[in-house]
Order: sequence, then C-alpha cells, then structure tokens
Amino acid sequence: MAFHKLCDFIDVLYEHGVNSISIYLASSNNLEKRNEHDLTALDNSLCNFFQVKLPRVLDKWHPHVMRVGLTQGIRRFKFYELLEETLDKPSSSCKRLYLLMGYDPLEEIKATLNSLCKDMNEKEMISRLWVPECLDVVIRTGDANTLSRFLPLQCSTARIYFLDEMFNDVTTEKLLLILEEFKNLYLKFGE
Repeated sequence: MAFHKLCDFIDVLYEHGVNSISIYLASSNNLEKRNEHDLTALDNSLCNFFQVKLPRVLDKWHPHVMRVGLTQGIRRFKFYELLEETLDKPSSSCKRLYLLMGYDPLEEIKATLNSLCKDMNEKEMISRLWVPECLDVVIRTGDANTLSRFLPLQCSTARIYFLDEMFNDVTTEKLLLILEEFKNLYLKFGE
C-alpha cells in the first residue's frame, strides 16, 4: 500500500482548504475475504502507516482523527492498538480525518436507525452516521466504476471522479486538477 502517497495527498487536500477527509482503508467485507498472507501484509503496512507515516500528518495539521467501522473485525491485528492511540489525541483543529476500518454501510445504517427519533430530519439523521457529514468529492481509482459500498448515504450528492490509474500512479497534479475542476463547478440545488 502506498501510505506515503496517501499522507502526501492528505497534505495537499488540507493545504487547499479541505477540512474533512474520509479514507477507506478496509471494509469489513474486504477483511473477511482475504487470506492470512494478505491480512498479515495489510497489518504490517498499517502498523508502518500508524507508526511512521501518519504521525507527520498529525503533527503538521492536528486533525481530529476518528475511527469509523466495527472494531470486532480488527481487534486481532497489531495495528489496532496503534490506531486506538491515534484516536486519543485531543485536537482543537477544524480538520477531520475519518479512518474507515472494518466499515460496513449496512452496519452503519443499523446503528443509525437504532439511534433515530421519529421526528428526525435528513440533516439530523446524517449527523448520527459514523461519518456525520455529506461528502463533496469522491475520487475512485483503479479503473473501477463502482463505489464499492463506500459511504453510500454520505455520497448521495458528491461529485464522483473515476480514474483509470491505480492509486500509486495518481499524481499530485492530477489531484489538484480534480480539486480545481470541482471548485469551478456550478452546483445546482439537489445535485
């Protein structure tokens, strides 16, 4: 996994005024279907991410970091304790970093429905989701024209960019072009 590039992209996004970033590290479905060799490689990569790569971003931007997803599927991994330590850091920054690990949109919906009141409006319902805000932009790499169950409710009005390149091949320049295009869009209500 290209976590060094991911951290570079987080820097670029925060530098260009993005305050909220959601990173889909692994779905619960993805974790359940991987063999032990792949899971060990993921665990080692994530340990490196939390110990080496992410601290630089946290020291620079001081975002409020939130884990999103079910913990029962990830507690057995070495990276889990490192992730939990990352969450304990207080922050007064307006920057937010959602780390989706063991995420399943159906579980998110179940948890939200369990907390709903009868008279709740859409904004109040979104505020009870694990990622409690709507997304403006989703960038999907790897020549896959699906969202792969990535935050379906929060993406309902997002501008979605599908890239042929694999994540490792996406350049900062390409990311900046997408941000510039998005900033120049005329958005209509309900779109």
